[in-house]
Amino acid sequence: MIYCVYDNQVDFVRSPVMVFCRLSHPAVMADLSEVALPTRFVFLALGPEDDGPNAIWELSEMGRSLGSMLGDKVIFIPPHLHNNALSREALA
Repeated sequence: MIYCVYDNQVDFVRSPVMVFCRLSHPAVMADLSEVALPTRFVFLALGPEDDGPNAIWELSEMGRSLGSMLGDKVIFIPPHLHNNALSREALA
């Protein structure tokens, strides 16, 4: 499983914005990632530039934490391996 985690401060947002998406088909993101491998998951965290001295550190730590969790085979269980008891129908 390949995933990309991006975090940065930009001048066009007023409050932090985070997006986590799973692509239906893996895509090669050679221009965005360090490696040209098919990527399935993307996490993007953007924060305002004038959000204080610790803001970029907080964004980086969130990205680093999520990257660590996605890379851990014990924590990250692909949805198709979940027990049927955790299905949407059972939770509804």
